[in-house]
Amino acid sequence: MFDIYGYSIADFFLYAPETYLRLLAAYNSAYWPAQIVTLGLAMALIALARTPGPAPGRAISLGLAASWAWAGHAFFMERYADLHFAAWIFGWGFFLEAALLLWLGVVRTGLRFAWGPHWTNRLGLALAVFAVALLPLAERLAGRAWSTLDTFPFMPDPVAVATFGFALMARRGAIRLWLLLPIPLAWSVIGAANAWTMGAYENLVTPAAAVLTLAALAGRAIASIPRRT
Repeated sequence: MFDIYGYSIADFFLYAPETYLRLLAAYNSAYWPAQIVTLGLAMALIALARTPGPAPGRAISLGLAASWAWAGHAFFMERYADLHFAAWIFGWGFFLEAALLLWLGVVRTGLRFAWGPHWTNRLGLALAVFAVALLPLAERLAGRAWSTLDTFPFMPDPVAVATFGFALMARRGAIRLWLLLPIPLAWSVIGAANAWTMGAYENLVTPAAAVLTLAALAGRAIASIPRRT
C-alpha cells in the first residue's frame, strides 16, 4: 500500500471498516425517515436550476450552505469525532464552505445556475442528480446495507459531489466560483483515502467527480478565450 516516510494511508484512519459502518448505521437510524424528505428537497433544488435568475440562485446557494453546515455538525462533530482525531477540523472546513455559499450566493447573489445549453451545465446536472438520487443505489449495488448508505445532505460525499454539479451549472460569478472549490476538492482527496483504506471503492466517485469538474471548468475557460484572427 502507499507508503511515505514509514506511514501508510491506513495509519490516518485508526478504526476498522466494521466500526465505521456501525457508526453510519446508528447515524442514519437516528434521523430516519428524514432522508426521504431531504431527497425531495434536494431534487427541488436541482429543479430550481432550470430557471436562471437571482431568486433561484439564492435558494440553491442557501440549500447547499445548509447541507454543508448539517454534514459538518451532525456527521463530523457529533458522530465522526468519536473515530477520527481530525473530525473537528473537517467540520469547521464544512462550516467555512457553508459561509462562502451564504456570502457569495445569498448575500451577494453572485451565483446563478442553469441546466444548459452548454455541455458543462448538463454534466453538472448529471452529477447533482447522481449525488442526490443515484449514489446510494450505487453503494447498495456494491453490497452496502441500506442502513449504511451515504445520503444527501447527511454525508459529506454526496454533498461534495452535488456541489461540483451545481458548480458546473453556475452561469454567473465564474471568478467567485473558484472560491467554492478548494474545500470540496480537499474533501474529495480525504474521502478517497478513506474509501481506499476501507475497500469502499464505490465511494471513489467523489474524486472522480472532482477531476471531471476541474477538467470541464478548465475546458470552458479555455474555450471562452478570444482567438486571434
